[in-house]
Amino acid sequence: GSKRGVLTGFSKAFFIDDDTKANIINYDPEAENLLKPLLRGRDLSPWISKSDSNWLIATFPSLKLDISDYSGIKEHLLSFGKKRLEQSGKLGSRKKTSGKWFETQDSIAYWQEVETLKIMYQKFQVKPCYIYDDDGFYCNDSRCLIQTDDNELYGIPNSKIGWVLISKYST
Repeated sequence: GSKRGVLTGFSKAFFIDDDTKANIINYDPEAENLLKPLLRGRDLSPWISKSDSNWLIATFPSLKLDISDYSGIKEHLLSFGKKRLEQSGKLGSRKKTSGKWFETQDSIAYWQEVETLKIMYQKFQVKPCYIYDDDGFYCNDSRCLIQTDDNELYGIPNSKIGWVLISKYST
């Protein structure tokens, strides 16, 4: 089935660029294991992706991490203020969840599937925009993904007839 991309609740803290990634890893080499390649909605066009070298801090609740093991990520996130990152639902913080302040908003229990072969597509489309990802990219919640090892399947929804059918039978 289709799954949505990662919802962090505060993209500014969890989506980073190459320089920030390098600074975090320089401070804490262990952190590299939690920095995943990221494609945002605007990075995709039909058939291909255009990565601007974005990265996701993958502190998913399902990983049951101890943030003290990742001092580089901890320091980066704390630079935004712990209150802003808390998932308490209070004014100035993220929505209320059972997650810890350093975790993404979604559990992402299917994170291993994200790193496999898949088709990615925009949640809202006005024209066909499907890509086949064999590089293990993560995506934000403006994208959805379907796990498959058929690298030709994504051509169907990108085709004119595929788009006509999608437009007719789905929202």
